[in-house]
Amino acid sequence: MKAPDTYIPFGLFAVALVARLAAVSLGVVFTNDSPEYLRQAQAIAAGGLALGFPNGYPLLIAPLAALFAGDGLGWALGVLNAALSAAVAPLAFVMMRCIGVSTVLATIGALAVALWPHQLNYARQVLSEAPTTFWLALSCAAVLLWRPAGAGATLAAAVMTRPSYVLCTPLIAAALHGSGRGREAGTFSLTVALILVAYAAMQWTFTGVFGLSGNLAVNIVVSARWDPFVPDFHITPPASLADALRIYFDVLVNDPARFFVTRLFNLWDLFGPWPLEEVRSPLSRVLIGLRFPVFALYVVGLARLARYRKWVELTALAAPVGAVAMVHVPLFAIPRFAVPVEPFLIVGGTIGLRAIIAARQRVVMF
Repeated sequence: MKAPDTYIPFGLFAVALVARLAAVSLGVVFTNDSPEYLRQAQAIAAGGLALGFPNGYPLLIAPLAALFAGDGLGWALGVLNAALSAAVAPLAFVMMRCIGVSTVLATIGALAVALWPHQLNYARQVLSEAPTTFWLALSCAAVLLWRPAGAGATLAAAVMTRPSYVLCTPLIAAALHGSGRGREAGTFSLTVALILVAYAAMQWTFTGVFGLSGNLAVNIVVSARWDPFVPDFHITPPASLADALRIYFDVLVNDPARFFVTRLFNLWDLFGPWPLEEVRSPLSRVLIGLRFPVFALYVVGLARLARYRKWVELTALAAPVGAVAMVHVPLFAIPRFAVPVEPFLIVGGTIGLRAIIAARQRVVMF
């Protein structure tokens, strides 16, 4: 970035924060998953650790769970989510400037992140979407600023919150290595590995389970019986991971047509223009579906980065989106699973828009 750009991120943060606090003022939303997150956070605040969802988000909110209760806790969580989500807008600006997008266009793209409806909505929900989005954006910005240790630490935080993103590690490391930055690739990978091993060991100390979460087997069974039109998360927990895998592959073998059609529906629900879940209102579906034209521009942007051989930049933007697809298409998907990667779609989409403009003007983009 150039020196004149330094004040713009502060303005972007202010705009994004005001928008998110306005959303929070409409009411903090406790979903079906929120009580489990709070249970795990309270266990941490009491000096322990509980199995269930990944403990990254409970670790983050445990201090608030120790200090507040009732409505006070809800508002504290809403403000925290709003601040973390707001920080993604200036980080998106930094990403675009590092890639070579003009100040004006980078500001426009970052304003889109700041005011994106789906981002505003999830800033007020007691879920892990906002912190996951923040950690991923911070990690990507650190990669593009050539800060491998910081990139690794923040990606590890994202993985502790949503284990799906562990798949970003080999992809980004390979891009760094292939670009002649083997030392940075090693630093990045080692940082991620050390933090995650320490986290898994901590979980093993308290629960006897060495891993990143305690709900993998349940998710596999949910995915085996998944209906994207009427999602159902109420299942009998499997006896073991092996039992969950048996149920999953039984469905694949006995009804392969339905299995593969459901996987296509999963992809649609992540990035398509019209969410399938029947309980959503038409307005909700339209606002979520705004991501679809952005996704199309994002693909154009990635293609342009590939043309100019900007492999690290391309991978930094593609790895989170690819990780979501690689995990949730084979398992199950709902639109909120794509919330953490929406800023990456917008950043890539901004590059794609610039590519189209450059092609029409017949000018060199980078």
